Amino acid sequence: MSLLLNMEDFKIVSEELKKRAEVEESKGNKTLRKRLNYTANIYIALDDKGVKPADLNDQLKELRTLLDRPLLKPSEVTRYYTKLLSAVQKQFGYVPEKYHQNQWMAIGMAAFGMPFGILFGFALDNMAFLGIGLPIGMPIGMAIGMQKDKQAKEQGLQLQISCDF
Repeated sequence: MSLLLNMEDFKIVSEELKKRAEVEESKGNKTLRKRLNYTANIYIALDDKGVKPADLNDQLKELRTLLDRPLLKPSEVTRYYTKLLSAVQKQFGYVPEKYHQNQWMAIGMAAFGMPFGILFGFALDNMAFLGIGLPIGMPIGMAIGMQKDKQAKEQGLQLQISCDF
């Protein structure tokens, strides 16, 4: 991990992550390979946006510690990149593709779907219809999220990364 100690840009970080991903694949750990490659793609996208490594020094220190572990678990990498994306969103406003769509899908089910379900349940005098509101709220939330994703892309705040697992 000596390359991570003397990094000049995120390309070095992503190369090191991809090397570790290849090592893990040779061990038969495809899940860990996917998670490491996704993390590498985050750093490539951040480099494309012009983010400087010094701005994410704490996250890079945590990555160094994580990669120095001999037995790395996919859940640890997932936890790391979730924290990384959260920090990037708070600090720079960047979000991954379909971020808002996924967030608003759940919000739509809770905020729109449940009230519709309750309304149907009371109107039909049968609370078994409570669940019918969820498929109504889901597309409403997804539509709102897609609009917000479109705005983020137009404003240049969308990272060109997508999760394929």
